[in-house]
Amino acid sequence: MHDPSSTPPVWNALLHTASPVMKAPSPLCRVLCGSREDVAKCARFAVEHKLPIVARGSGHQYGGLCLAEGALVVDMSRLKRVEVDVESGTALVEPGVNTLELRNATQPYGLHFPGGHISPVGISGFILGAFLGLVTQFTVSLHPVPAEIPCITAIFPLAAADQVGAFFRPFYEECPQSVEPSMAFTCTSPEDGNKPVVIISCSAFVADCPEIQECYNKLRALLPSKRIVLHDGLLPLGSALGMLDAGWDWPGLCLYGHGMFVATKSLEGEALQQIIQHATDMTSPRSLLLVCPSAPSSTDLHGSSLSYRDCLFVVAYSMWPRTSAGPEADGDVAHAAWVSSAREALQPVVLGCYMNEVMHDRPGQIESCYSQATLAGLRQLKLKVDPHGLLRPLR
Repeated sequence: MHDPSSTPPVWNALLHTASPVMKAPSPLCRVLCGSREDVAKCARFAVEHKLPIVARGSGHQYGGLCLAEGALVVDMSRLKRVEVDVESGTALVEPGVNTLELRNATQPYGLHFPGGHISPVGISGFILGAFLGLVTQFTVSLHPVPAEIPCITAIFPLAAADQVGAFFRPFYEECPQSVEPSMAFTCTSPEDGNKPVVIISCSAFVADCPEIQECYNKLRALLPSKRIVLHDGLLPLGSALGMLDAGWDWPGLCLYGHGMFVATKSLEGEALQQIIQHATDMTSPRSLLLVCPSAPSSTDLHGSSLSYRDCLFVVAYSMWPRTSAGPEADGDVAHAAWVSSAREALQPVVLGCYMNEVMHDRPGQIESCYSQATLAGLRQLKLKVDPHGLLRPLR
């Protein structure tokens, strides 16, 4: 079904208005596919008429990668089938499925796919990004998890950021592999006065055990006299994995972000101070600076592979409300400039970027997300499967 709506099929309100920060591309049309056959028909039509073509899964990527100027948008958001094979520990997943929907399908079997950190993240975009063609189903590996997992969250005033930041790196390096620690700089809710805070949070994707509690004891002992609150105990898996959802689900949300991989050993000295300084200088109380675990974007940028604990993902999200006053009054330029400033300040320690966590509004961002060898291989693959050059260019 062709959708004649002029509103871009993306949730980020920044792309719905004529902002000086960035302009959303204007596709030629969007086709809402109801089957794999519909997707194939769209692809054949695009080839026949030499139309640029882009895929849309659940449409979560905040930079609008499901849009392209003059393109046919193949919208697969209605393809939401999930089939769990308990015996093989796998699931067949269609491209419109998001993290929450897959979790709801696998959780009754005690199985889990490690998808995005918030529930609306699309599985197809999480796996592929938006540059690698049209895929109508995936087979993903599932992992056993308990119904409840041990979690702990400690919240401190931003004035304690130097001490909390100095604690985080060795704590992160020493945590068991089953524990996912993160550090976030943000503000409390408007009801709590939008107070700037720094948060350390951990989730363990195994049953509670002495090793987990020994790890959590270190956080429990951190600055108890300065701590605002400590949340500590078992949480249902769904509740634990949905803790960040509320911060990303409100009317009129504008988001401009940039994510970077850095070596864990870099989280000290000037780099740590830059993170803290930018947390102090946030232009919106809704914004977030997140430091969390991640595999590196490439393993050869510095000549050797990095293990799970050797790499961190640092991302600056500027988030603010779109009001009737419009982009200028809403401060779009200042909010985006804050992210750009954080990006430039951390550039000396950046190993690479993650293509789903950049805005793709500047030249060279694709190149920053892959090693030269990997990007060359992807371009060769694209030439093979897309000889007419109808998919989004890898540049």
